Amino acid sequence: MNITKAKNIELLPLDALTPYDKNARLHTRSQIEKIAKSIAAFGFNNPILIDSDQGIIAGHGRLEAAKFLGLESVPVIRLDHLSDKERQAYILADNRLADLSQWDEELLGQEVAALQEAELDLEAMGWTEDELEALIAGLDDIEPTDEALSSIADESEPETKSFRFEFDVTDHAELSEMLDTLRRRYKLEDAAETFEHLVRGAHG
Repeated sequence: MNITKAKNIELLPLDALTPYDKNARLHTRSQIEKIAKSIAAFGFNNPILIDSDQGIIAGHGRLEAAKFLGLESVPVIRLDHLSDKERQAYILADNRLADLSQWDEELLGQEVAALQEAELDLEAMGWTEDELEALIAGLDDIEPTDEALSSIADESEPETKSFRFEFDVTDHAELSEMLDTLRRRYKLEDAAETFEHLVRGAHG
């Protein structure tokens, strides 16, 4: 398959670039400041993509972050092989495809925890301090046993059982957090399904 590849990175002044006036991706002030913080910490490592007329295809947020930082020029990659319609479609695709990825929250928490001792501003990664603490705290969740995992995986002939849970009112928040953690871990649809799996694993 013959696929066109970008080959060169250029440095262009900010005022030489033209934002796409129909860009459907919105950038809040808070996000722009986070992008700027990341650039300041790690460098401008993700060039802005432009067309042959120096119109921005991807990187509007990075352009605003560069302005926020007072930069005079930014790295760009010129995509002059795209037709007008291909350029228009790629502007949407570049943003949409990024939305379709997911986090492995257990591995994410482990990576964040491993960086705790480093002399880095971890908020430059885009998470707030509270969010980072929550990711690390999630590593303390009790792992399900092999028997529970086997019960969760085997749904060929589910069995209905009647029983009661008893807990203090103060435990509501903890129970809700536990159910949400299990829902995300096993990619379940909602709290009801999560509760069903939890029950089946413990009493099956």
